[in-house]
Amino acid sequence: MLKSRLGSLYMTEGQEGRGSVDGQALKLQQLGGDNMAISAVQAAKNVYNKYFVGRDHWNQAKGKSSHNSFDGLFRAAIDCIFVTTLYYKLPSSDPLKTTLRTVATNMMNDLYNMTGSVTQWKNNPADSPSCGFIAMAFATAYGYLSQSSNYRTRAIEAAEAMNKFYTDNASELSGNPLTTDSDCTRSRRTNNIMAIMGAGLADVAIHIFPNYASNPQSYPYRNALTTFGNYARNSKNPDNDLWRYGGGNQSLEPNGVKKKCVMDIGYDVWTVAGLAKIAVGTTYTRPPSTPSSVFWNTARTGVNGLQTLYNLNGKFPQLTGGGYTNNVYSEAPAWVLPISWVKEQTLFDIAMDEAGGYDAAAGSDERGGNSGEPNFHRLLWGLAGAMEYNLTVLR
Repeated sequence: MLKSRLGSLYMTEGQEGRGSVDGQALKLQQLGGDNMAISAVQAAKNVYNKYFVGRDHWNQAKGKSSHNSFDGLFRAAIDCIFVTTLYYKLPSSDPLKTTLRTVATNMMNDLYNMTGSVTQWKNNPADSPSCGFIAMAFATAYGYLSQSSNYRTRAIEAAEAMNKFYTDNASELSGNPLTTDSDCTRSRRTNNIMAIMGAGLADVAIHIFPNYASNPQSYPYRNALTTFGNYARNSKNPDNDLWRYGGGNQSLEPNGVKKKCVMDIGYDVWTVAGLAKIAVGTTYTRPPSTPSSVFWNTARTGVNGLQTLYNLNGKFPQLTGGGYTNNVYSEAPAWVLPISWVKEQTLFDIAMDEAGGYDAAAGSDERGGNSGEPNFHRLLWGLAGAMEYNLTVLR
């Protein structure tokens, strides 16, 4: 297994430069054999051909509640982010590019209609990840596919919804997010949703309002963006480098811990990836460059926390009780893949190897929208980040 070799395989970020051409070449040379790495664009193209063409994922899923309901629209948005980013990153010489433009345009038209039929995502933007991901999808399409007025309209609509949530709750959101009761110390609100909303506003900044690159402080949604970022950043556990789920949900998770107190690796990674994107949006430092930002620094702290979690358990636990090793339940390596948005090659490789490679991760739960497909959609968002930061992907 690759994990037994990773300790000596990688230099530090300063020595090698994650996502750099030299770094990729070194890794390709050293991995070799069955664990040969390919470009993120090639891996994404393979996933697209097998699951979006071969299994017709989008047309199978778009009419199902897993993708077209208030709680499911974020999955449709992730599908669109993946395909739109692949279109943008494919070289013009690739024969798939022309077809992919048509496919991406049709998917975005579907998403526009779906988000017009369901309105809860904008009326209650903090109750689901949908609003943040919808903003990402339409802003990315505006930047990468076409400057369509529909894309801009829906992206601004999502931004306005999140900005209203911010203005309505500014006092609470600007204070200390942590609260303590007899169960645990955690954020008052679900911190991963705050990070995802911030990520949505970040993509609106760089794709819809690029003219503020020379003066990021003038971006119209700057206060909401930084407030969501600070809320997520300051929600980190005081006793380790990860995040409890937060909020007030008293229901018990499979490891016997109340949901509000549990550390769920999939949502932790959303918080980390969201913070990284917030760093991009607040500084207008677009991939593959590395932002200089407190939000990026905290995202990197989260990478360290995930590495510690893995080192102590020998796997990526799906759930713990809020610490690294208590109430450990199951494992979910594919849920770690959006770590790519922090320009993180090493942990991305470990998670991909633990998941059995990108095809195994995709095939493990892609069911044409008949289920939530958490591995599949985290893989898609992870590949989108890997394409942005020029990472490589293990087969």
